[in-house]
Amino acid sequence: PSACGAPPSAPPAASSPAAPPPPTTTAAVPQSGGVKTGGGGGGGGGGALPAQVQKLRDANAKYKQLLKLAKERIQAQEEELERLRVESRRASQELTAERKRRAEWQVERARLLANGD
Repeated sequence: PSACGAPPSAPPAASSPAAPPPPTTTAAVPQSGGVKTGGGGGGGGGGALPAQVQKLRDANAKYKQLLKLAKERIQAQEEELERLRVESRRASQELTAERKRRAEWQVERARLLANGD
C-alpha cells in the first residue's frame, strides 16, 4: 500500500510484507485495488497483470466450453434414456399382446380338438 508512488523498478513485496506473492513486476497492483480485478483498464503496470488476466480469461473460456459440452452430453443421454424407456414400454406391450394371442390360439385349438374338427 505504501508503494503506490514508488517507481516501477522498486519491488512492491519489499515494502509491504502482507502483499500476496504474485510476480514483482506488478507495481500497478496496489493502484488497481487487487490482483484479480482485471476489469477493463489494460494499460500500464507492466505485462504480468495483463498476462495473468488473459490466462484467467482463457481458463474461463475453456471452462465454459467444457461446461457446454458436458450439458450437451447430459442432454443427449437423457434423450437416449427416454428413447430406451419408450422402446421398452412398446416391447413390453408387444410381448403382452403376443402372449394374449398365443393363449387365445391355444384355447381355440383345444376347442377345435374337443369338437373333433
